[in-house]
Amino acid sequence: LPGLASGRAEFTVTGQPSTAVSLTLPASATLTSGSNSVPVTLSRDPAGATSLNGTGTRKIYVGGVLTVPSGTPPGNYSGSFVLTAAYN
Repeated sequence: LPGLASGRAEFTVTGQPSTAVSLTLPASATLTSGSNSVPVTLSRDPAGATSLNGTGTRKIYVGGVLTVPSGTPPGNYSGSFVLTAAYN
């Protein structure tokens, strides 16, 4: 959409250095504005298995593809998702 800023979410996972971590992210989320909703398909980087670095951190980025159905009214759409990290 012209004139709108967009970007991916950035998270920093911290823990035991050089440890493998499993990340779980839902495949999609829903943005809502009042009773209106718009689906978004989520993706993360890195996409596969990952490990924390030697200092015990790892940056994770979450982005998505917003699919705006025809006739969707304008509004301030918002939503949330849960990214879960667990040691392997």
